[in-house]
Amino acid sequence: MRLGISANQTTLIGLIVGIIGCVFLAFGSYWAAITGAALVNIAFLLDVMDGNVARYSNSPTKYGDYLDRMASAFITPLMFITVGVGVFNHPEPYLNSLSQIFLGADIDRSIYLVLGLLIALLSTFGFLVSANLWAVFSQKPIDFYGPEARHGVSLWGIIYKVGLGVNSLIWPLLLVAAVTKSLSIFLLLWTIVATCYSITVTARTLFYSRRLE
Repeated sequence: MRLGISANQTTLIGLIVGIIGCVFLAFGSYWAAITGAALVNIAFLLDVMDGNVARYSNSPTKYGDYLDRMASAFITPLMFITVGVGVFNHPEPYLNSLSQIFLGADIDRSIYLVLGLLIALLSTFGFLVSANLWAVFSQKPIDFYGPEARHGVSLWGIIYKVGLGVNSLIWPLLLVAAVTKSLSIFLLLWTIVATCYSITVTARTLFYSRRLE
């Protein structure tokens, strides 16, 4: 605010920092992964800041909201893809050790590329579901997935809030995984999380969207 940087400029700076961080993640070496994870975390903080800057300066716009959503929708899938590329270039022993224990065989390192791409597709799917929900029903996801029950919090509200909480852990866990050389475990963990999220979102959308007719 003191530097005179606007909300939209904050969004664009965060996008650029995030892209640079993803490039470092793709290199896959230890210090490159840590640098990339740190930069992606800074990008996440800037993504949080831009809305506060807009509200504080009384300058929120639909264009700014759109720009913010598009930046997030771009960086998140790109981050998972580049993590997969980085682990492919510099394989870690942890996931392979689990494969040897439970399957009795070494894991093909191309699985890291597959996991990174799979998470990217699942996260993009979640974004598209939310965007289409707003476009067709003019319904915000928080109103649709997390409605309050008449006498307290609904089950879907609890699931939605837990999902938001887990999702917010992506960035710090990425940095922890980079420092501990466990990005392969990070990919496996988030494949499970993203799959559960996509199933939940799809079920909620299919079975309850008719109520909005």
